[in-house]
Amino acid sequence: MKHIYLVFILVLFLIISTGCGFIETKAAGDSVSEDPASVVEDNRETVDSNDDQAIKKIISDYFTALYTDAQVDEYNEYSRTGVIPNKIRGFIADKTLAEGDGNPEVGIHLPRYISINGMTITGYDIIDISVDGKDENMSVVSDFISKNEDHYLYFVKVYAKAKVVPDEVFSKSYRKEEDNTYTKIWDIKQDDTDAVKVEIRYDVELTKSSAGFSVLRAIESNIKAGRKNRLFILNNDNITRLPYLELEKTADGAYKNPIDGEIYETEKAIVTEFFQKFTLLDRERMNLLSYRWEQGFTEAKGFLDNLGVTSGEG
Repeated sequence: MKHIYLVFILVLFLIISTGCGFIETKAAGDSVSEDPASVVEDNRETVDSNDDQAIKKIISDYFTALYTDAQVDEYNEYSRTGVIPNKIRGFIADKTLAEGDGNPEVGIHLPRYISINGMTITGYDIIDISVDGKDENMSVVSDFISKNEDHYLYFVKVYAKAKVVPDEVFSKSYRKEEDNTYTKIWDIKQDDTDAVKVEIRYDVELTKSSAGFSVLRAIESNIKAGRKNRLFILNNDNITRLPYLELEKTADGAYKNPIDGEIYETEKAIVTEFFQKFTLLDRERMNLLSYRWEQGFTEAKGFLDNLGVTSGEG
């Protein structure tokens, strides 16, 4: 029993000593008059407004060229070899071209196969987002992060439509290579493809020279170290799936994106009409439909078409 008391006293002494040390450290820290965060903020270089606009234009043009009708099959070999594609070479800094071109670890990250929510992306296309009264391209949104002499760092969001196929269809149609690139072995049927809307995030560093601004590196945000890890198909930290239609409304009830609003209202009317007609089917027709459904989707659809449920004529 005495041993237990001794151990208890020793532990209590250690706790008290540690607590005193913490209090003293805290007190010493409180004696510092300047806020470190404010010091960092005060010392951070800012970007000139004219330079900011020029940089944002370069970034927008770069990603528009990279993601317009971008088929990953076409970029796959570039990712494998590290060769920078011709369509974006004009945006790249001389230093990056001289030192990184042909090196798979070059900091120019290209569109790639990504699995997200059970679907694999095989292609991208930039979304045309225009805002009334503004010249800027809202499909590519960039924000200034920091500046170090003639180097500028920006955080970029790219909004694109992605062509996707189910993961199982992709795995049957492509062969995975040792370096996590893929080789296509079967063509994918059009019926197996779908489209989703995505936001893709990048960290972009630019440099300024007498010729203007150019891209030193454009890398995925939340990058996994090493080309092989980055190309891993389940590495989707830099991409987010978004609602396909923009249905936000203005104060007067109009859709901010009239095209998406029109698509939604048209499809909503079709679905509403279908279910209204479907609920009017009597028991006999429901029995007939159940048999056609067992035969297959095409047979069931044909039966409903004949009844005018799906054709808008009944």
